[in-house]
Amino acid sequence: MPNYTRFFLFLLLLSPVFAARAQDNPVVGRWQTIDDKTGKPGSIVRTYLQEGKLFGKIEKILKPGVVQTEVCRNCKEERKDKPVVGMVFLWDLSLDGDEWKNGSVLDPEEGSIYRCKLKAVSADKLEIRGYIGISLFGRTQTWQRVADDVVPAAAVPPSDANAVHPAPSPAGK
Repeated sequence: MPNYTRFFLFLLLLSPVFAARAQDNPVVGRWQTIDDKTGKPGSIVRTYLQEGKLFGKIEKILKPGVVQTEVCRNCKEERKDKPVVGMVFLWDLSLDGDEWKNGSVLDPEEGSIYRCKLKAVSADKLEIRGYIGISLFGRTQTWQRVADDVVPAAAVPPSDANAVHPAPSPAGK
């Protein structure tokens, strides 16, 4: 058997190992956000990697009295009056040591965009800090990992997590 054939077979056998390692990132997955003001669940979000950067999309709103068809009335530009469920609200975080930094996060209730950083506290808990200027002036939320079957598939619009999500321009810039 020629060497290139053996090499190809070797790579083919290892491909599931490489694929498993790519998904073995502690910040990638589905999370229940916990409102830092009330301490109550706010939403179910999914974080994912795209071109080495971390993004997040809202899958379900958990706040009582808020409908799943809610739109972002206070958002600016391309997000104005768009559905909150399915919206990319976290974008462009880059890994720096054990933290994801230099990204942006949207607060759909206020329509405000903040700088942010995110860190895995454990396999099932994240802390995300949104801030203006320096992280000293900001708020921290805790997110808890949830299983994929927590939100019925029918409640979530089709995902386009593989689509390119350009970073929106921050308000006032």
